[in-house]
Amino acid sequence: MENKPSEFKKLAEKVNRKSSILGLEPIYGLENAYGYGRSLAVWLIENGYIVKDINPALAYDQRKSAPMYRKNDEHDAYCVATVMINQLHTLPDAKPKDNEWTLAQLVNALYHEPTVSRSWFIKLNAGLLPKSK
Repeated sequence: MENKPSEFKKLAEKVNRKSSILGLEPIYGLENAYGYGRSLAVWLIENGYIVKDINPALAYDQRKSAPMYRKNDEHDAYCVATVMINQLHTLPDAKPKDNEWTLAQLVNALYHEPTVSRSWFIKLNAGLLPKSK
């Protein structure tokens, strides 16, 4: 699945069909609701879905508990799903923080793009931080 809204809609439709057949309400669990998974988390929340934040340490512990350590997308999804099933009642809701994410993007751009001027960065950043009194 590509990380773009048109694919998110297809995913939600597929999950809705399956959950309807089973008589269940879908709850999404994302291991990285603040990084690569942030756009999916935001889209799901904006469309009324419940999204749980899976701490990467919990998924890592689940991976380590297997007799043979495996690291691939399929096994990662299995580990996240297992954490969701076993700890659903204790997992926090995902709450992507726009200001922190935007600031991180700007810092990343400044660090990796030498052509980005400091004054441009400071002007953009000024609107995100609370003004001191």
